[in-house]
Order: sequence, then C-alpha cells, then structure tokens
Amino acid sequence: MSNVSEDASYREKLFQHYYLSIQLHTMTTFPTSLNKQVKKNVSYGQSEVERLTKKEQYLMNRFRWNYSQLHKNLVEDRYDLVEAA
Repeated sequence: MSNVSEDASYREKLFQHYYLSIQLHTMTTFPTSLNKQVKKNVSYGQSEVERLTKKEQYLMNRFRWNYSQLHKNLVEDRYDLVEAA
C-alpha cells in the first residue's frame, strides 16, 4: 500500500515541478498578451495509421487520457528515461 502513496506523491511532485517550469518559461519567454496554446500536428505514413491509431486508442482508454494528455505524458516519460541513463 505504501508504494501506491509513494507513487502518488512522486507524481504530484513531478506535476508541480513541470507545471512550475512551464509557467516560468511562459512568463519569461512570451509577453502576457501572447500566452495562448501552441498547437502542433502529427503526420502518419499510410503504413502507420492503423497500427498507431489502435495503440493510441488503447492507451487513451487504459489511462483515461485524451490525445494531448497521452502525447505529453509519453514525452515526459521517455525524457525521464533518457535523462536517467
């Protein structure tokens, strides 16, 4: 049971760290009037569409995330793995 609470505590600290980092970056990089969402597109090759869409849907259902949350969490997780190595 302690692993669950430790995991939740770790995720909360991680969330606070990234949230603060994003806030500080936004405040120091852009004027207040330009603080809007940045939207990016993802392109899939014809041979990737079906395979990757199924995997995205599975992960979104599994974790109850939308597409944006899925992408951001997977980027954060992979970054943490690379930095830990």
